[in-house]
Amino acid sequence: MHEMNSTQAWHLHLKTMLLVALLSLCLLPGAHAHLMVAQRGTLNIVDNGAFMVISLPVSAFEGVDDDADGLLSDEEFTRHKQTLLQTVKQGIVLTDAGGSHYLQGLLLSPAPTDETHPESTQQLVAMGRFQLEQPTVAMQLQMGLFGTGADEQVQYITVSRPADGRRQLLVFSPQAQAHELMTSRWSTFVGYLKLGTEHIVTGLDHLLFLLVVLVTGWGWRHIVLALSVFTLGHAVSLTLSSFYGLSLPPTIVEPAIAATIVGMAAFDLIARHWPLTSTPWFRLALVYGCSLIHGLGLASALDDLGLNDEYLLTSLAGFNLGIESGQLLIALLVVLLATGIRRLRGDAALMLAGRTASILAIGMGSIWFIQRVV
Repeated sequence: MHEMNSTQAWHLHLKTMLLVALLSLCLLPGAHAHLMVAQRGTLNIVDNGAFMVISLPVSAFEGVDDDADGLLSDEEFTRHKQTLLQTVKQGIVLTDAGGSHYLQGLLLSPAPTDETHPESTQQLVAMGRFQLEQPTVAMQLQMGLFGTGADEQVQYITVSRPADGRRQLLVFSPQAQAHELMTSRWSTFVGYLKLGTEHIVTGLDHLLFLLVVLVTGWGWRHIVLALSVFTLGHAVSLTLSSFYGLSLPPTIVEPAIAATIVGMAAFDLIARHWPLTSTPWFRLALVYGCSLIHGLGLASALDDLGLNDEYLLTSLAGFNLGIESGQLLIALLVVLLATGIRRLRGDAALMLAGRTASILAIGMGSIWFIQRVV
């Protein structure tokens, strides 16, 4: 009878997992944690000029989408071109000792969205030049053009000055619309610290893998060991990528990250029924191997954003520490949730919650894997 109950329970888990996968396929959007964000730009300071190229979301411009379809057609672009140019000039301002400067010789062109909309776009590419008075003194860049979408609230601009080899990454948002150019080492550290924290907190695949790692044990010893191993793994990958050029194409790394979620969650479910198949050290070794893959994904994202060449170690340390801060925050939330479930419903409910989390992870990870491969 015991064997029959165990078999029935396993079949129930399998049916639940398939149901979750089908529902997720219908309801969840594609998850591309490391695909390049459209809102990017460069600012290259040469002599008395600063040359800018930047991609801006159409939804940042009011009154230009006449049919309210979220896209800008060729006709709409032509009809509102002067309004678009004026909005860009007013929305991006560079200030130095000589006062405020606006883009000169501004060119604006639509970037085709995809093959299904060859004559419309969600992004506009702007190119222009700032005329500077004293490019070696303190400068500030202001940027206030943000879209309405959740993924259009951040703008990345890489600033470079070939004369002295300095390079800087600026991250703009509605809450941070002005940044000093060519800042100090401490400002660089703080900026990359925030960037690392934001990246891990908003990276759904990293969060889901972290959840899978944590749900099989709720003690502090387990959490500390799991986080330490996960941290060590992706720190190794980040370091090798930044200093030795280790990298793999996103077409390999992204599906592999999704596969780690599915594999780790499936392993945990199997280990619950056949405990002798694993030991804590073997499981930590699996976590470490998976974390190396996640580290390559983080390295790819960091490479897209760009490290500060002048403060390479500082920016890498800040990004790493930001990631760890985000992980500790998530771990704390998981522990608080687990404590609440245990006190309210007991250990049985906590074990059920762990199994449910693993099943959900398998469903979502499988969908992400298929999407990223296809």
